[in-house]
Amino acid sequence: MLEEPYQSSLPQLFSEWDAAQLLGCAPGTLPKARKQGLIGYVRLGKGIFYTEEQLQEYLDLLTVQPQKGE
Repeated sequence: MLEEPYQSSLPQLFSEWDAAQLLGCAPGTLPKARKQGLIGYVRLGKGIFYTEEQLQEYLDLLTVQPQKGE
């Protein structure tokens, strides 16, 4: 049993549904991106989860920077 106060150094894990809600994308987007190797994930048993860092890296990958005018 953990004693109070206890602070974990483990990252928060988001389910695919929760992660899709946070990103504002369709629920099927993340499984497709995962299968394409575009996003990292955590597998616990049969469950798939994402850390905040993995979601941020995915967003960074998808971010298109504006072209600088000349």
